[in-house]
Amino acid sequence: MGLKEAYLDRVEAQIKEWDADFEKMKAKAQIASAEARIEYYNKMEGLKARSDQFKTEFARVKESSGEAWDELKGGLDKAYNELSSTFSDFKETFHQAIGKFHKDQPSST
Repeated sequence: MGLKEAYLDRVEAQIKEWDADFEKMKAKAQIASAEARIEYYNKMEGLKARSDQFKTEFARVKESSGEAWDELKGGLDKAYNELSSTFSDFKETFHQAIGKFHKDQPSST
């Protein structure tokens, strides 16, 4: 396996992980108040749009070869780092908000 294939496999695995996390957060948002759900769904849709854009760029890099691969990889690295940071920040904020929601709920006992 060459460097390009290893790189592409790593990015593809991360995309799958982001997609799975996204679906989990979407399901967890169901327990929040209607107002909070609207806010988080809007933010999730923005994040999903950025993720879809990244996937399109990834597909272009995956199909490239030679000099084009070297040029496109740099742009993909930058987009990857930005999306990774944005996703991590959103995920942390989301989990804090969901955790606060659970703390604010009256005990059923």
